[in-house]
Amino acid sequence: MTTIRVLLVEDDPGLREGLVAILTAAGMTVDPAADGVEGWQLLETAPAPHDVVVTDRLMPRLDGMGLLRRIKQRRDLILLPVVILTVAAQPQEMVEGIDAGAYAYLTKPVDAEVLVSVIRSAAADWRHVQELNRHIRSDVETLDLLRRASFDYRSPDQAMGLGALLAKVCPDPDRVVTGLSELLVNAVEHGNLEIGYDEKSRLLRSQTWQSEVERRLTLPAFADRVASIEVERTADGVVFRIRDQGPGFEPAPYLEIDPSRMLDAHGRGIALARLLSFDDLHYEDGGRVAVATVRLGEE
Repeated sequence: MTTIRVLLVEDDPGLREGLVAILTAAGMTVDPAADGVEGWQLLETAPAPHDVVVTDRLMPRLDGMGLLRRIKQRRDLILLPVVILTVAAQPQEMVEGIDAGAYAYLTKPVDAEVLVSVIRSAAADWRHVQELNRHIRSDVETLDLLRRASFDYRSPDQAMGLGALLAKVCPDPDRVVTGLSELLVNAVEHGNLEIGYDEKSRLLRSQTWQSEVERRLTLPAFADRVASIEVERTADGVVFRIRDQGPGFEPAPYLEIDPSRMLDAHGRGIALARLLSFDDLHYEDGGRVAVATVRLGEE
């Protein structure tokens, strides 16, 4: 397994040293920085790319929110996970951080096990994004010809392949691919296979998530279910309609990142897709149809 590389931005020398010790003991490589300015310089000049940024919020020169916004303004870094670690823990401050694109918002003093778990989850998501991006570099010109198409699929692997392919229909596929793949996979795992939020949390803790997905794909109750995606490209934009055959769900709690779920290892995908990948995302038919739109007006 590749070592996780963390950029740690913390102005308190003692706390910075303690956090470096915790993350190093967990097998991670850590680049420490004393404030946002130094952190940004390291982010741009590090010999190897970082997988996760962990930053204090309140710092001199450039604070954590300023660093976060600077990262999210860079096209190549917009999906790089940033974990805010701070004593500024009022609900409105947490919401501000999440709305600005933070992957997680943890309050000091932070439990070492929680911090390591969140960083590992964030690094896995970031590497997943990079792998998706490697698949979307070809065939863009050909897919510019697409006007309308539909596909049926059953498995998460098929969902990932479709996400990497169909993101190329959009003018900025790097931005779209993560959110589109999230919605496609959700239609299988949470829709057709009916794995709920709490159950996924339990399966992730026991490291049996993947095996349970594979098991359910073979069960008679789910074996005939398919998910589908319809894509339509017009002069105004690209619309994706993703449908599953599950019982549906209430999407409202997942379209926004709930601070109460910030310590969970999952549950951010739909909200991040809405914030970062699409110009509009809503659900129809009792949560069984996700409708995601990418506008082409600025193409």
